[in-house]
Amino acid sequence: ADAMAQSGANICIWGTNTEKNAAALEQLSAHGTKVEAMLCDVSDEAQVEGVVKAVMDKWGRIDAVANNAGIACSKEPITDNPMDVWTKVLGVNLIGVANFIKHAGRVMCDQGSGAIVNTASVAGIRSGAGGNAYSASKAGVINLTMTAACDLGGHNVRVNAVCPGLIETGM
Repeated sequence: ADAMAQSGANICIWGTNTEKNAAALEQLSAHGTKVEAMLCDVSDEAQVEGVVKAVMDKWGRIDAVANNAGIACSKEPITDNPMDVWTKVLGVNLIGVANFIKHAGRVMCDQGSGAIVNTASVAGIRSGAGGNAYSASKAGVINLTMTAACDLGGHNVRVNAVCPGLIETGM
């Protein structure tokens, strides 16, 4: 987002943490670009649809989406992993990506261009890099990226994923 702001792009960021949204808004606004911050739970399709609509109302187009929301879980064995953990992790990490591909992807297809970049993980490729639910969600993002690329590619919309390794972040 910082590099995009430095290049003059209009940016909308979203997340569930008001303080982090405000800090990102302040940092990105320092580049003199138009920045918007919205509260959004990516696992809630109606909220995602609302964010996409708000961006379209404000700027009239969406050229790129970076799906980077994610939550982790403990590395308990699957036999000890509560199903509510699975539901929450899959909701944010996989369904959230699908929600933005669906709604922003429609806009991009109508425009005839766009790019979507999804953050997956090496945990979606190799065992041991994350908990069961997290790893399954990231494997799902990898496959969703490939199938969405086939769905949207004919409309000049690129869909790609990055699979970073272990990185020290707040998560």
